[in-house]
Amino acid sequence: MSKVIVIGDRSVGKTNMVYALSEEPYEKVEPKDAPEGPFGPTQTIERRNLVVIVDLPRRSIELSLALIDTPGEFQSERQKEDYPSLWQDLCHQVQTSDYVMLLLPPHEGLSNKTNNPVDIEENFTTARQSQNRFTEWWVPFLSKNCKKVRNILICRHKADLFLKDIDKVGNRHRYRDGFSWKNHFEFSNNSFSEINNEISQYKQNKNNSHQQVRLFVTTVHNRSLLELPWIYIATRESIKPKY
Repeated sequence: MSKVIVIGDRSVGKTNMVYALSEEPYEKVEPKDAPEGPFGPTQTIERRNLVVIVDLPRRSIELSLALIDTPGEFQSERQKEDYPSLWQDLCHQVQTSDYVMLLLPPHEGLSNKTNNPVDIEENFTTARQSQNRFTEWWVPFLSKNCKKVRNILICRHKADLFLKDIDKVGNRHRYRDGFSWKNHFEFSNNSFSEINNEISQYKQNKNNSHQQVRLFVTTVHNRSLLELPWIYIATRESIKPKY
């Protein structure tokens, strides 16, 4: 089985995103032995290992998932010094993964599409802050720890807060006959406008030229969008040569 790790900013919903896959109704994706949500903010340092089963038309694919939960991401050198073993373990897990799934929160630059401006005002960063966070933290982190990782999936999570009529969007992007990954990536690209240049520069770096970097929008409130990153991984696995 190929190994997937989910990382992201604090309170972005990593735990809830993964465990929401265990809730009915299934479409294509189901984790084994995952407890049901909802989940509040993570209060302790925990590592969870799950098996995620993706049911593709021709066969089922099993993925090994490592979810390392912390009360907050490492946002300063002091935090890395305070929790050296956890930091080293996190880096090792990323370095030895086949797929890295990075969850990013919405920002208020997407507020013209939101159904809940109160959440935008109280909880969202600005587009500039989102850009700075990605540039100053995530680009160096990925560049250092993903040298051997061939697939990076970046998800703009909590899409229900900035996309109108999430059910209609989810139905339009449901994985089925005639589904186009190209069309979906073009649609998702609109939700990353503040960091599109940074993502392009990252992909153009010769050290990262071997990587596939794909963009998704996800939410626990629409099953079709929630499952798409996992289906994408399974489709990649389904075409890997067997030795």
